[in-house]
Amino acid sequence: MGTRRVDPERRDRIIDAALALIAEEGVAGISHRKVARRADVPLGSMTYHFEGMGELLREAFTRFAGTVSARFEERLAAARDADEARAAVADFVHHDDPGNPRELVLTHELYTLAAREPAYRELTRAWMGRSREILERHFDPATARQLDALVEGLTIHRALDTTPADRALTVDAIARITAAPAAQRPNGAEPAGLEALRTRMLAGRMYDDTARELVEARQRTVLLTDEYNASFGRPPADRERILRRLLAAVGRDCHFEPTFRCEFGFNIRVGDNFYANFDCVLLDGGGITIGDDVLFGPRVGIYTSNHAIDAAERAAGACYAKPVVIGDRVWIGGDVTVNQGVTIGAGSIVGSGSVVTKSVPAGVVAAGNPARVLREITDADRTGFRP
Repeated sequence: MGTRRVDPERRDRIIDAALALIAEEGVAGISHRKVARRADVPLGSMTYHFEGMGELLREAFTRFAGTVSARFEERLAAARDADEARAAVADFVHHDDPGNPRELVLTHELYTLAAREPAYRELTRAWMGRSREILERHFDPATARQLDALVEGLTIHRALDTTPADRALTVDAIARITAAPAAQRPNGAEPAGLEALRTRMLAGRMYDDTARELVEARQRTVLLTDEYNASFGRPPADRERILRRLLAAVGRDCHFEPTFRCEFGFNIRVGDNFYANFDCVLLDGGGITIGDDVLFGPRVGIYTSNHAIDAAERAAGACYAKPVVIGDRVWIGGDVTVNQGVTIGAGSIVGSGSVVTKSVPAGVVAAGNPARVLREITDADRTGFRP
């Protein structure tokens, strides 16, 4: 009996080959046979690893979007303040050889699919959302949205225009957008000192946790969370109005059981259909982003800030913060602690009592102290339930 060849990288090669062919011939020009030939795999491997061309295309474009987002995040991560973030955005726009159309072709092929099919629209929505989350570490949400649109437009324009791109014009456009005054919060204008401290926190720089502006902001937040918790039992629209005064962004059908507490609120963004069970605590100095259809068990705590390691600096109030991102359709069990800098990928589950110190990939079950991946979530986990 012959032995079966083990090729653990075959699936990845197929995805890479599909992207290469799309860049050369477009989605309409690829086929199972062409991809198999380019990947140097048997034709039967196509149906073994993918249910059809649709699944392969979704996997390929997901990888492409993730690669571009990771490169964008890497450039922005090194920025220590808003000025360095502006320079990093300009660098991203001008990083590639405009004579190489691969990224432009792949982007537009994805946009064309998204215009026709909701599954790809969700992919582009997630891509844009991740870009904005990265920008929001340095700029307010409204500015981040405008910058994201500028980056997309300038990248396309630079690739298609025959005139050499002028980086100075890009820098000027970025400066004009980021110079606009930050949007006023619904519960009143923030003092200039608080806005400066907030910028430092979101940029991951050391800040004085005992600063008067932060102490006063926490006091206002306690009063607002008290008001929200006391509204339990009132119509959902009434409770949502209070929540919108408290948080930076609130989706549809967002609900916290009492007693909900957060540090500031203005660095928390929550998607649609969110539910948090009793005693949720969100310390949001570094920013907390929660996706759609997310469930929190009782006593979930997310802590984005750390005190300084040096004892003298710690006593003087030195802190630093890193963002936490919770992907769509995540379930976090009771008594889970999520520490700073963690991303939990879409569809994953974190078991009760876990302490999450490192990021968790999408589509897995993780648990423990520290939390580690136990297994992937597969089709075998489906029960056939229909509401």
